[in-house]
Amino acid sequence: MGRIKKTETTAGLRDEKLFKLIRNYLLVYLPVQREASANTVTDY
Repeated sequence: MGRIKKTETTAGLRDEKLFKLIRNYLLVYLPVQREASANTVTDY
């Protein structure tokens, strides 16, 4: 009672959000904000 069933749509959106967060971390945060070397970004 009161529970919402998870649908593939919400799972897909959650996966897409996670992908975008990880992508931004690797392509924006590490090299720009932290000034990490290209080798560090590649290793992550």
